[in-house]
Amino acid sequence: MRKTDTPERMKSYWVAWVVVSWMSAATSLLVIVVISTSERLRRKMWNQFVIGLVIPDFLFSFACGFTCMFAALDGGYAGPAMCQWQSLYVAYGFGASIWMNVVISNELHR
Repeated sequence: MRKTDTPERMKSYWVAWVVVSWMSAATSLLVIVVISTSERLRRKMWNQFVIGLVIPDFLFSFACGFTCMFAALDGGYAGPAMCQWQSLYVAYGFGASIWMNVVISNELHR
C-alpha cells in the first residue's frame, strides 16, 4: 500500500503536470509548425521523420494535460472513464513512438 500526500499537495503535483504536459505539447506543436511551414525543411526526409515522431508526443502530452487538469480539479482521478481514456492515449503514444523508431532505424539502415 502506498500513502498519498495531502490533498493540497496532490493538487500542486497535478497542476505541475498540467504545466509540463502542455509545455511539451506546445513545443511539439512548434516543431511541427516550423518544419511544415518551411519548404526547405519539409523537403528533407529526416524532417518528415521528425514530424512523424513528434505527432504522437504532441497528442500524448496534450491529452495528458487534460487528464491532469481534471485530476487537479477533482482532487484525484475523475473515475473509471478517465482512467480508460488515459490508458487509450498512453497505449497509442507508446505504440506510435515505437513504430516510428522502427521505421527510422530501417531507413537509416538502408
